[in-house]
Amino acid sequence: MKKLALTLLVVLGVAGMAQGETLWSCGFETGEGYTTGLLTGQGGWTDGWEAGSGLFVSDLNKHGGTQSARWDFNANWQGWDIYVREFGLKTEGTVTVEFWFRLEDSGGTDIGDTQGLVTRIGNQQGTDGTYSKEYYMIPAHNSADVATYSPNHYRHYDETSNNTTTNRYMAGITDENEWKGIRIVTDLDNDLIDMYGRSESDGSWTTMAIGLDRVFPEDGIGSVAFYSLSAYNTTLGYQGTNDVYLDDILVTWVPEPATICLLTVGGLGVLMRRRRR
Repeated sequence: MKKLALTLLVVLGVAGMAQGETLWSCGFETGEGYTTGLLTGQGGWTDGWEAGSGLFVSDLNKHGGTQSARWDFNANWQGWDIYVREFGLKTEGTVTVEFWFRLEDSGGTDIGDTQGLVTRIGNQQGTDGTYSKEYYMIPAHNSADVATYSPNHYRHYDETSNNTTTNRYMAGITDENEWKGIRIVTDLDNDLIDMYGRSESDGSWTTMAIGLDRVFPEDGIGSVAFYSLSAYNTTLGYQGTNDVYLDDILVTWVPEPATICLLTVGGLGVLMRRRRR
């Protein structure tokens, strides 16, 4: 009976690892230690560029629970506001970053007054100025692209050559009446990215792109950064007047298959040694 129990523990442990390990999650809730007000200094978040301004824990709008994070552009907007959260660095396996966002007033006629949301995923080094690496954005912040791409696209941006890979999400990605979910899956062993999205009312995730090349394949993943800016236009520049909300962030990791196999073999080896004794 004891041998059976040990065998089950090994099997369940390996199966659990294959399902994924939660590296970090955040819903900006009181139970996680967050209070309404400036996010700086809460929950391990650090700010940069425009330190101390812009991103607040708020109960005005939320995807789940009672609170979310809000870039408040109706207050003292000073520029691009970036907030970074580090977690355990991974250099192999698959890292998945999932989050939900809402762009206020983005269903209006003037998309130039719609704030954007940029996500950067990589290995944050604190003061190296990169604020993670891989660059994703909604909507476009190029004035020439706003009318064509912003309403329906989420973008993986190639900083090294100033080119963009545009990936269709779904009609109404910037619909102000619904929260939108983004799931970014990075295969660190093959340096490939899969992207998925959904609206709150959808029953399942929509595939946006499969097998995108990583722009920074030399980096592991140990941080995620978010910042907001307006879709650029000659009147407002990057200074739109509407809020952006962020909620329910989840980062998970699945080891590469070889690691799982080694753990399985190791676990079985322990069992065999116990059996011989």
